[in-house]
Amino acid sequence: MITWKHQIDSLKHLIDWVWYLDVSADDNIDAMPQLVPNVNAHYIISPSQQPYQYTSAKAQFSGHGSYLLTANTQTLILDDKPPLTRLGFRFTPTALYQLKQQQAGVIDQCIKIDWLDDLLQPERYQSLIVQADRASLLEQVEHDLTPLLTLVKPDLTVALVEKSLLLIEQSNGMLSSEHLAKQCFCTKRTLERAFSKVVGLSIKQYQTIVKFEALFTHLYQHPLNPDWAALADQYGFSDQPHLIRQMKKILGVTPAGYISARDLVIDIYGDFE
Repeated sequence: MITWKHQIDSLKHLIDWVWYLDVSADDNIDAMPQLVPNVNAHYIISPSQQPYQYTSAKAQFSGHGSYLLTANTQTLILDDKPPLTRLGFRFTPTALYQLKQQQAGVIDQCIKIDWLDDLLQPERYQSLIVQADRASLLEQVEHDLTPLLTLVKPDLTVALVEKSLLLIEQSNGMLSSEHLAKQCFCTKRTLERAFSKVVGLSIKQYQTIVKFEALFTHLYQHPLNPDWAALADQYGFSDQPHLIRQMKKILGVTPAGYISARDLVIDIYGDFE
């Protein structure tokens, strides 16, 4: 298996990082990965005949080639069979709105995106993807995506949402809409409407998903004997029962169920470190 991720400085306010995943025919995938909910949209390029299939409690998405996976509030089961190769772009939560695309604020979807296909021309990447030529891929990506910078203009709505995102990032606990609005010098209604319009999620949904992503990054790095009470405190849940309830609601599994199966992952989309 070959994996890497890389941030392109000139594009970092639109794309968190570019990531690459290659699983050879000799690699084993013991069980279908279950992807935890994610607040970021990912544009994914893969060989034109390589299939993909995502299944949640509410929907199923399947197809071939390139696609946009929007922010998702549901655990997604990914039907993967080696060999497979993916090149991905993890957009920042405000990126699609900044680019003035109709996909801004869309969640829980897997869709074809003509404007990204036209810009990146996935067929041009096929040989680079197969060759796993990291330097060439990153050079081509930066060249192709730099024109997007001309679409980004100062926007008060984006500035408001990004300030709230920074406050959330700096906090350990769950921040109320009222608290965030006060810190952003606006009304609760103004902030909630701006957040939903730009990100597609409620402020509470966003915070819960981000905290579970951080929690599962920790579990991925420290897989043995987790102390759930300590982790609840560390990641901003009021106590262990609150963590258990939220985990069951958001991920569909209890801590005991996770320990038994260990099939919830986030690293399939670039969280390799």
